Amino acid sequence: MMKKFVVMLSAVMLMAVPTLGLAAMAGSNTVNSAAIVDGSVATADLANKAVTAAKIADATITATQLANGAVTVAKLGIVCSTGQTLTYNSTTKAWACGTAPAGPAGPQGIQGIQGIKGDKGDTPHYANVVVVAKSGGDFTDPIAAVASITDASDENPYLVQIMPGVYDLSGTIVMNNNIELVGSGEAVTKLRQQTSAATIFFNQTLPSKASVKNLSVEVLVTPNDQGSIIELGGASPIIEKVTITSGVGGRGSLTNGGSPVFRNVTFNISGGSWSNCVTGTSSASTFEGVTCNSTTGYSTGIETYLGNIVIKNSSINANLYPIRIMGMRDIDPVIYVINSQIQGYSMYSGLGIIKCISSYDGNFSPLVCQ
Repeated sequence: MMKKFVVMLSAVMLMAVPTLGLAAMAGSNTVNSAAIVDGSVATADLANKAVTAAKIADATITATQLANGAVTVAKLGIVCSTGQTLTYNSTTKAWACGTAPAGPAGPQGIQGIQGIKGDKGDTPHYANVVVVAKSGGDFTDPIAAVASITDASDENPYLVQIMPGVYDLSGTIVMNNNIELVGSGEAVTKLRQQTSAATIFFNQTLPSKASVKNLSVEVLVTPNDQGSIIELGGASPIIEKVTITSGVGGRGSLTNGGSPVFRNVTFNISGGSWSNCVTGTSSASTFEGVTCNSTTGYSTGIETYLGNIVIKNSSINANLYPIRIMGMRDIDPVIYVINSQIQGYSMYSGLGIIKCISSYDGNFSPLVCQ
C-alpha cells in the first residue's frame, strides 16, 4: 500500500513542474523578483558588463536576492580611477564614479603608552658667542677662549661669556678689538692669577671697541717690575663692574694712551712695599663710581703723567697720595674731581692742576684744590 502512494505522489509532482515554470516566465522577457530565489545570484553567475540598467526592471532585484559581493564594479562595466568610489545617484538613478563625502569623525581613541625617551638634542649655540664654563661650555680656560677668536671686526663682534666659577690663570688674557669679556657677576665669576704676568692685556694698537665687565680679578703673585693687573696699553676700552684685588702689592691698572673708561670699578690693592690703583701716562681717563683702596706701604690712588683725568662720584683712599700728578715741563695735566671723597696724606699736583667741584675729604670737609 505504501509503494502505491509514493508512486502516485511522484506523478502528481512531475505534472505540476512544467505548469509552474511556464507561469513564472510567462509575459515579458524580464527577470522579476519572483523568479529569483533569495541569494541565488552570485558573482560567478554574472558575466562582466552583463548587468545594465536595461536588463533590470525597477525594483525587481532586492538586496536579499543578491549574495554579498555578487555585484561588483567589473560586473557593472564601470571602472573607477584611483581614489574614487562607486556612488549611486538617486536623481539619475544610476551608478557613477566619484569622491564620496567624508564620514563623521569617530570618537578619539584612548591614549597610548608613553614611548621611550629620545636622545638628547644638541645644545643651542649662538653665533659669535664663546662660552667659558667649568663644564658644558666651549672652553674651561678664559685665555684659550679669547685666543680662539681670530676674525673679530666691526661687522663681526664677539662676546666671551664666562659662567660662574673661579678660573685659575697661568698667563695673560690678550684682548683684541671688538671683543667683550663678560662674567656672570663680580661675586660669582673670578679670574685668579697664579703668576706675575698681567691678568688682562689690551692690544695697544687698537681703538676703543673692547671691554671687560661683570667679574672680579685676584692676583696671588706681585706683578712683574711694578707691573699692572689690567694693562690697557694704548687702547680705550670700557672696564665696568669689575673688582680688582691684590694682597701682594702692585698696580691695579696701567693706562698708556687712549681714553679708557672705568665705571663702577673697585680696586683693593694692599701688601708689598708699594701699591697703586691706577697709573696713567699720556692718557685721558674717566673714573665714574670708582672705589680705590690702596692703604699699605708707599701707596697712591690715581696718578697721571701727561693726560687729563676726570674723577666723579668716586671714593679714592690711599696711604700717601690719593691723587697725584707727575707732570712734565711745558705740559700741565689737569685732574677734575667732581662729587667725590678723597682720603690720604695729601693730593700732589706737581706740574699740573687739580680742580675740585663739590668734593670732600675723609671728614666730609670740603677739599682745598688748586
